[in-house]
Amino acid sequence: MKRLIFLTNLILCAILIAASVFWINFSENIADILRIITGLLMLGFYFAVINKATDFIIERITRDIEKIDLQCPQECNVYDELSPVLVKMQKINAATEIKIANLKKRKKHFETITANMHEGLIILDLDYRILSCNKTAIDILSGESSKREENYEEEIQNLTGKHILVLCRDEKFRKGLKFTDDAKKVESVIEIRGRTVQMFTGLITSKSQKTGIAVLLMDITEQADREKLRREFSANVSHELKTPLAVISGYSEIMANGIAKPEDVKDFSSKIYTESQHLLNLINDIIQLSNLDENSDFSFEKVDLYEFAQNALKQISERAEERGIACEIKGESIEINAIPRLLDVILQNLLVNAVKYNRDGGKIKVKIKLSEEKAILSVTDTGIGIPLSMQHRVFERFFRVDSARSQRQNGTGLGLSIVKHAVQIHKGTIKLSSIEGKWTKIVVEFLRQTI
Repeated sequence: MKRLIFLTNLILCAILIAASVFWINFSENIADILRIITGLLMLGFYFAVINKATDFIIERITRDIEKIDLQCPQECNVYDELSPVLVKMQKINAATEIKIANLKKRKKHFETITANMHEGLIILDLDYRILSCNKTAIDILSGESSKREENYEEEIQNLTGKHILVLCRDEKFRKGLKFTDDAKKVESVIEIRGRTVQMFTGLITSKSQKTGIAVLLMDITEQADREKLRREFSANVSHELKTPLAVISGYSEIMANGIAKPEDVKDFSSKIYTESQHLLNLINDIIQLSNLDENSDFSFEKVDLYEFAQNALKQISERAEERGIACEIKGESIEINAIPRLLDVILQNLLVNAVKYNRDGGKIKVKIKLSEEKAILSVTDTGIGIPLSMQHRVFERFFRVDSARSQRQNGTGLGLSIVKHAVQIHKGTIKLSSIEGKWTKIVVEFLRQTI
């Protein structure tokens, strides 16, 4: 405005000066020339005064306008002429505030939802830079899980705007982010830092235009492990069932065809009986293990661990006496929350194994003690022991340290697996220590208040 007025006055002055110069050139009267010069001087003075006055007025108007509070324009009564503009500005401000509030509310809802998702979610732009991600995605891709929740917000803010490879540079992960020209989504299963992750990657579009990329990560490690265990279990069951059935079938065929000598019939019948008992025990253990896998509706009761151990020891005392194995129990009466049926399974399996794999004239020691909030049960035998290289596998299904001896003892290789599973249902822990040829000790810790 200031410049416009200045230029207008300047142009007018220039026109008047040019006209005056023109009249001076054609005028011969000195008085006329003097009047023209005087007029030009007055014009210069007028131009200076007008310019100064314009500066003052514009500065005054500008200063008053600058005092207007843009957040509350209607409260500023500067000029009546500006009222329509201020009213419109007030409406625009109100509408903008509502939109910002709604956007903040939607953002908060989105962050709350994604923060509590069990799946990892990452939103990227088309240059693979992070726009948003949740803490589960960070945990999955970093292979770590922090308990300090307050650090996640800061970490997420630091990641925003950075390339996705900052989080994970795994080659399979990078391939899962690549799209073909005709693909809108990619699904893949990848291994990241020991975890099995199912990854879904899809393009985000708006009005047929690509605007970003969404990455959904699901940790399916447990599911994959169960599937692997199921396949291994099925293969092992087939093998374990096939062996005794082959023996039973073979001896039965010999006897049925009359090939067996009369003096061998008794021996063949004994072997058939032994293998059928082994087969029956195997089937019972498989059923028991399957029930533990599937049944989660167990009823906990308050039981005396010492009393339970005493009763279990009495049940195997006869078998122990036949081999001259001395049994003793030490400890105190400790009450725990447990599932009586499963507690009996734990004790029976541990004590039966202590008898089976003990030496004649050996010992079995059962000890019950209290440590802080845990009830500790230990079963020690003076048997064959377990080699150090195999101790980490003793709780695997169908694993047997000495297959030949286990067959003779009618072992199925499922006993300790059943024990471990039953202990886990009680939220307890089980540990084994052993010296080959000397002794084996199994320690089970129960929480006194198992939920």
